[in-house]
Amino acid sequence: MGQQLKIAAGVLLLAVVVCYAWWYWPAHEKLESPEVLARQALSAASLEDQERACARLVVVADTLHKSGPRNPAREPLLQVFKESKSPTVRVTAIRGLASLWDYDSMEAMFEALGDPSPEVRMAAKQTIVSLLCLDRRDFPPVSSAEERQAQAQVLRARWEDFRKTNKSGHSLLVDWQADLAERDSK
Repeated sequence: MGQQLKIAAGVLLLAVVVCYAWWYWPAHEKLESPEVLARQALSAASLEDQERACARLVVVADTLHKSGPRNPAREPLLQVFKESKSPTVRVTAIRGLASLWDYDSMEAMFEALGDPSPEVRMAAKQTIVSLLCLDRRDFPPVSSAEERQAQAQVLRARWEDFRKTNKSGHSLLVDWQADLAERDSK
């Protein structure tokens, strides 16, 4: 009887260990390399494969739980944004950079306001508005080049204000980046 009790206890212990390992073991899927995904997003054979690779790159960036330049997927995302010929891929990359709160890419976003693709221009404008915490209603969709240029000038002025040093000796940008760094360290 004692031998059977020991076997039952051993089986039960093994079951508990297996359950614990199953629930608390690191993710079963291996995280894809941001660099590999960026190469696929730029050079996959089909546009659908490029779009899928860029979408996976955004997911990988999100799972790393870091903002801006602290995120290892930031540079590959920026590369895809700058180099892709597909507006859809570029829009996905822009949205990925926005989700990282990547203020270091703002100049590239401002350049994208003049992109030939209306989708890229709109995504760039929405990203800038979001990163500056502005009200989207103040920047409605516009059609003419003159209206787009006027909005770009207003956004550029708001960006300059965001970076200006205030009475406390910091800019809103520096304060916000410090908050993001603190959040990333948790």
